[in-house]
Amino acid sequence: HVTRYIQPGLELISLDPKRSATIIGKETFSSEEMMRDAAIRCATDMGLANQTGCSSARVVLVESGTDDEGVAKLRGFGEMIFAALHTLPTCISTPTKRFDPELRAEIQALRSTPDFYDVIGCRGDEGGVIVSKLDEVVDFYPSLSGRVINLVPLDDVRDAARFVNGYTQTIGIYPEKLKLELRDELPLYGAQRFVTLGYAMTSNPGLPQDAIEPLRRMVKWIVDEHCPVETCPPMWKYEMAEVA
Repeated sequence: HVTRYIQPGLELISLDPKRSATIIGKETFSSEEMMRDAAIRCATDMGLANQTGCSSARVVLVESGTDDEGVAKLRGFGEMIFAALHTLPTCISTPTKRFDPELRAEIQALRSTPDFYDVIGCRGDEGGVIVSKLDEVVDFYPSLSGRVINLVPLDDVRDAARFVNGYTQTIGIYPEKLKLELRDELPLYGAQRFVTLGYAMTSNPGLPQDAIEPLRRMVKWIVDEHCPVETCPPMWKYEMAEVA
């Protein structure tokens, strides 16, 4: 086992498989302008690099309400995201060249349960949006790929905590002020990175990732300390009274 090679100067850095999420507050629905702004940002987090990154959006938790009116708003928002997805520059996102056949079968099965799910798109390889009509994610959410996301309605944005665990790496949040409300609570459930919606895939590799600093831990740090006596009082000149 790899652990038998661990010794002083050689350590094991474990980066577990991660998934990411998006949280959208009720203020988003206060105007069509905010909805469209959130939609293009959400489409970017889903579509950038064709949803291959662990920071890519897959589950979007939306404080739309779970009643009929709330689900209708969520459906409209899903349509906006789907439309925005197809306006992204082709240099950052394109229809997938090979759509996962097992995922396609799962999505097709959802079409037969319109009381619980709406499916927008996903007719070919263009991607799409799965709209849950209950406050539950689809069973196969870990396999969401090919620019497919699952929108989940919430009555209260704090209900998002039950979908967060130790495998949750990045959470894109909209509007911005909502980050301040959630960043102290959600880490208790496992969340590791909070980011402005639309920037989930722009992380700096030198910054903390997966709740550690992997680049710093990969480096062997050597210290060279310069201690001029003018600014660093020499201990060999201390009086006994000073030491005491």
